[in-house]
Amino acid sequence: MRTGYNISRHLSKHLFHADFWLKFTIAGILMCFTPLWGQVYVPLDQDHIIESEQKIFGLQSFYSTFLKPYDYAWYESLIQPVDSAKSVKGRSWWIRKLFYESYLSVDSPDYRLEANPLFNFSYGSMSGSSQPFYHNIRGAAIGGNLLGKLYFESSVLECQSRWPLYVSDFVHSSNVAPGMGQARRFGSGGFDYAIAQGSIAFPVNRHCKIYLGTGKFFAGDGYRSLLLSDVSFNYPYLYVRYHYRNWYFSRIFATTMSDTLPLTAYGVREKRLNNFGIISFVPHRAIELSFFEGYVFRYPNRIRHISINPLFFNPLPVVNLLKTDSGFSSVLGINVRINLLPGMILYQQVAVSNPHYRRIDKNNTGYQAGIKWYNAFTLRNLFLQAEWNRVGERAFVSSDSLLNYTHYNQPLGHLLGNNFDEKILHASFTAGRFNLSAHGVWSQYGQKGMGLLPRKSRFVELINYPAPLLGTGPYTEMRYWAVTMGYWVNPRASQKIEVGFVSRQATIATLSLHSQIFYVAFKVNWNNMYVDF
Repeated sequence: MRTGYNISRHLSKHLFHADFWLKFTIAGILMCFTPLWGQVYVPLDQDHIIESEQKIFGLQSFYSTFLKPYDYAWYESLIQPVDSAKSVKGRSWWIRKLFYESYLSVDSPDYRLEANPLFNFSYGSMSGSSQPFYHNIRGAAIGGNLLGKLYFESSVLECQSRWPLYVSDFVHSSNVAPGMGQARRFGSGGFDYAIAQGSIAFPVNRHCKIYLGTGKFFAGDGYRSLLLSDVSFNYPYLYVRYHYRNWYFSRIFATTMSDTLPLTAYGVREKRLNNFGIISFVPHRAIELSFFEGYVFRYPNRIRHISINPLFFNPLPVVNLLKTDSGFSSVLGINVRINLLPGMILYQQVAVSNPHYRRIDKNNTGYQAGIKWYNAFTLRNLFLQAEWNRVGERAFVSSDSLLNYTHYNQPLGHLLGNNFDEKILHASFTAGRFNLSAHGVWSQYGQKGMGLLPRKSRFVELINYPAPLLGTGPYTEMRYWAVTMGYWVNPRASQKIEVGFVSRQATIATLSLHSQIFYVAFKVNWNNMYVDF
């Protein structure tokens, strides 16, 4: 017993040095590659997912769509995109850069480089407020590859935003902007926040590829994921992907952060170690079966005598569950995708929280069922989706709150966390460069009979939200609608002019709220920011 203890402490001691050098190496590599670029991933936003999956599902081949973002080199080789820049070579440089090409693009036999600005300039009116809604987001993205072997990308954004009251109260309650990390007050009713991410990838052989960086993932075929989603902030990771015939194996080692202690903008966040494992089997091009396991471990701490759990390093599936131990938390799940018709996909997901030390019942289980249809009714570029999600009140929480399935005051899974029932409808239609979309969410979440929570921050105006799991607060009935009309100014650079209207009605305990936003935006579609809660 004593010998095992010393080995564990010795391992913990050296992990601190390894953790430092890992971060130093990542930062150094990304800085070295900043003058260059070639993408690692297809952007993880709803428009890019719809566009890429429509093309993937149109192919008569085997593929896995469970884990996102998709590898860009794999996606590019799969669909063999037409280089639109070649068809406009006769046009002026200004016309090509404004409407057809990346702002910086270099393609040579030895390396490839692309760079584009990132921005979201939105302005509009909000009901019940004399102050305007706005986003003032600026940044840049750069990416590329060297010798077709080493792929890299990096991006950074500086952001200021003013949201409607329910989002502002959420930010004041949690001290984080939705999906974007720490936020501080800015001006009159606004917030200031920033986000940066970067990744490198290199193939070991034709079956295996390794990724290293900071970002986030999405596991599933739906609009939401119960298992692992892009709701929360970025996190550092090491991702290994192996593909052999109809089998896909993925393992992600990551570091996430707990809630602040105490809950203030300057509070301390405690680290946790995460291990996510995925096995997908595609027996037929119309069927995919996926198994998911996610674990949260305590981060080693010499002062508190916390040693690293050796199970964190385990790459083998299910083995961790053989240990009945509340010293770590777990999430297990299965996902099934069936292509009924060309472009029509049925999907289902089941998630179970902490089955290694809790009895499995409806309280720690979540379900998802949905259908999506690409080129619906044979109308090209018409996309329709319907989805239902339900999660029990004890899912994704642990006997130790530091082991909750969360990151940076938001869930690692579904936006609402737990204790909810949700229905979603989504429709999108693209004709040329024009795009129309409609999005609706109906949800009930929280504890019936619970009154409004006391405001823990003096800046919360009306509602104190229970971060990181909204389902642990008072009972809420919510209806959310968003309608947008957009025009792709430069599809290659993902630049879009958009006009939108958003309506949200919510009843929280005995309080009724109604928010409406009308806005105009010139933006780059880069990632998802979920405010439909």
